Amino acid sequence: MKTQRGFTLIEMAVALAVVAMIAVVLFEGLRFSQRAHEKVVGRGGDSWQIFASQRLIRSLLESAYPRDPAAAEMVPTYGIEGDREKLSVLAGAPLAAGGSGLQRYEIEPRRNSKGRTDVVVRWRTELAAQSQSADSTAEEILIENVAAVKWAYLDAERGAEPAWLDQWRGHASLPRLVRLQVSFASGDPRTWPELVVSPRITDDANCAFDVVAQRCRRGS
Repeated sequence: MKTQRGFTLIEMAVALAVVAMIAVVLFEGLRFSQRAHEKVVGRGGDSWQIFASQRLIRSLLESAYPRDPAAAEMVPTYGIEGDREKLSVLAGAPLAAGGSGLQRYEIEPRRNSKGRTDVVVRWRTELAAQSQSADSTAEEILIENVAAVKWAYLDAERGAEPAWLDQWRGHASLPRLVRLQVSFASGDPRTWPELVVSPRITDDANCAFDVVAQRCRRGS
């Protein structure tokens, strides 16, 4: 009568060791894939945030409205005003807000509760259509955790040599170009492609054009 030979203790130990090694290799491979996926998703999210921010800012600047305030205004407001860190632009209201009238958008860096700096956009209705009521101010974070923000404005005065300025205030006309540079902290893999935008609207729709002065006449 034949007896069936089973596995010895040594053979079982070797088999378990091999299975354990295979499990470790598979687990490490799974962890590597998970880390790679999280990294790709994280970078993709950062890239999308920068892309969306640039698209919004470009849209606002291209549709910036050149406004020549009336002489009777106590605090005159213009189409674009800004300095190295902050920009204020008058542009059309989005479709979600009715698509009529003009809104004032302000883009500037702001410290958050964690001590980091975010770039935020704030908007409010400034010149509304007759059927549109003024809305309260709202804001949204555009870019999180930046190191520095720098705006520059290319002078558009006729007959003058074009030059980049650190501020743009008190001009009824719009700058020829607006440039935005954003930098991140050392070690931050994000990059901000330099954004240069040319405003497209050249004249106030309510302008009473003076052919002698070649500009809008101020209202009373």
